[in-house]
Amino acid sequence: FVRKYRPPPHLVRRMKVHTQARTAMSSASADEGEVLALLSASLRAEVLHAARGPYLEAQHFFAVFAKDVPVMRQLCAVVDYFALAPSESVFHPGEAATAMYILTSGSAMYTLRPLGASLRSSCVPGKRIASHEQVQTLEPTRPIADAALWTRWRCKGQLEGSQKACTVLAMGAGKVAEVAQRTGRLFVTARSYARSFCRFISSQSPGTDIVDYEEFSRFLQWGGSEDKLSLFSVAFGLRASAARASVVRTTMYRRTLYSDTS
Repeated sequence: FVRKYRPPPHLVRRMKVHTQARTAMSSASADEGEVLALLSASLRAEVLHAARGPYLEAQHFFAVFAKDVPVMRQLCAVVDYFALAPSESVFHPGEAATAMYILTSGSAMYTLRPLGASLRSSCVPGKRIASHEQVQTLEPTRPIADAALWTRWRCKGQLEGSQKACTVLAMGAGKVAEVAQRTGRLFVTARSYARSFCRFISSQSPGTDIVDYEEFSRFLQWGGSEDKLSLFSVAFGLRASAARASVVRTTMYRRTLYSDTS
């Protein structure tokens, strides 16, 4: 490919890093898919719930359904899981957002670049960054682009892998809608939540893809909510904290398990 198309050297270096990481990750992903395919439908639903549920339950909206096992199992079954190689991008500014993303391991970089900013060389070979850009490191359980679930959203920044590979959950807006159509409680709550979320976004005009949920919780408490959504902040505070603790325990357990079996 390089001999045929002769891309610039900095792209060749990035392609090499990406293909090496992707090759290693694809074999692990294939092993996971083969294991899940061997399980019965009910057991697979339980396993996916146990593996992905804590990350969803740590999020503002889904925390309310933490104890609703049937709903959470349906949601966990439609979540996409993928590995993100170093410097590989998930989305760019101006692109239509179609999913909420949650890191499950490793870290990723989220970059906000002012319009018209000039590019300068960075410490990463072959990579150039804009002057005055804002770079934020995202850790596991932190959601991004979740506005895509509730409204038509254009990405404000760029999400890409950092120096080491990471894994990501992607909850598509269409997938949530499909589950909501089959589940009355989820549909009613999601509809009211979406209306309040859109009012919040309109009042804030955020220039980022990362929602300030502390501010949103205050908005719900002080007149920006519908029906019983003012209780959202309370449920979120209690259940999301417990879910994050569960994620930490799960991560520590996996590290211990892997070290014992290696």
